[in-house]
Amino acid sequence: MAAAVPGRPFLLIAVAATLLGGCLTDSDSPESCRYAVTQDLDDGRYERVLDRVDSRACQAAMSPEERDLNRAAAYIGLAGYDLVDIVNIAIGADRPQEDQEKALEVLRALRGLGAERRGLRFLDLSRESHERMVTAFPDGLGDACRRQNRDLLSDLQQDACFISGLVAYARFARSVVLLLGDQLDVWLDRSRLTCDNDRNASGVPDDAEITACAIQVRDDLDQGSGTCQAAGTRNGQATGAVTWETLTAHPELAFLESGDLFANLQPIRVSVAPGDACQGRSSRTGVRLIQDETPDSSVAIMDGFCEVETTRGCTGPDPDAGCWPCPVPRADRFGAITVQDTALDSLNLTADHLIGVSSDRERDQALATLNGIRAEICDPVAGTENACPEDADGILEITNTALQEYLRR
Repeated sequence: MAAAVPGRPFLLIAVAATLLGGCLTDSDSPESCRYAVTQDLDDGRYERVLDRVDSRACQAAMSPEERDLNRAAAYIGLAGYDLVDIVNIAIGADRPQEDQEKALEVLRALRGLGAERRGLRFLDLSRESHERMVTAFPDGLGDACRRQNRDLLSDLQQDACFISGLVAYARFARSVVLLLGDQLDVWLDRSRLTCDNDRNASGVPDDAEITACAIQVRDDLDQGSGTCQAAGTRNGQATGAVTWETLTAHPELAFLESGDLFANLQPIRVSVAPGDACQGRSSRTGVRLIQDETPDSSVAIMDGFCEVETTRGCTGPDPDAGCWPCPVPRADRFGAITVQDTALDSLNLTADHLIGVSSDRERDQALATLNGIRAEICDPVAGTENACPEDADGILEITNTALQEYLRR
């Protein structure tokens, strides 16, 4: 984990042990703590890092900023990521080329990472640790990581900006993996569509249809039910409709973690009716959870299945049995992690943190990747009344509508 990134004096967290000499005999000494944290990060003992950084020895050895940077590194490791892999896809040798689809290439590169249970929660905890490092700025990382503020930041704070910008890519990719599940590969290449994964024969995998529908109706739940996609035709055959309904027996669910409430979410059921090519098959259904937020409600990211006490897992969505898609608590436990957090905010805001503290060369590379992702996700609504807003520099802002149509691409 403690690796250097080419082109940047990237501290990545622990101070090297070269200054320690023969001072490692006292396990409670500040010098010993720094060495031990470095070794634990290198060896992947991330839980031990979290224990160490709050010890008296580490409090004496490290500034609060340095402890938070180490803590964030441990959380990223626990989530299953090596930052070098994300560096390579964002600004390094593996970044998408000009003729490649940037968003799809990032998803392909990162889909196999971060598969550890609760990985998305660990990424949010790393973000919280980075935020603590810049509390002097009114909007936290959003203010601190602006290019004009670079000279106001310590090296550790610049690392926090750089790393949080990298983690934005991981948060985006992991959320898409969780929302589309085992249909992600089918969605990426479209070459294996069958009635098992494209029940309405629309050319879009069912889990993408279901998620897109939930995003589409997130602010219309008071209507009780409706149609996201009407039946139509494709390749000369009829396609099935995509409809939704609230669950009257479960108007709102209070989700707990170890007995503590963290989110009130409203479930909806989305149904994908069979198209002509899949006649005789039943409708495919899926449950999604909506969190009421300001200014817009958002779809909660789900990681497996659980009861409303999220520490009790279950085998699959069954509202009658009390088994639901399992929401992921935010780091502060005020709400669930949503599409707004992981896709929109990550790509519209957080990924820019990296750009604000990068060298000119890295900045150009990062912008090419990030703006390519934004343009591709916004492309399905380009030229329509729902087109993504564009600032004076030509930077697009991804919207919920753009994301839902991108899922239906």
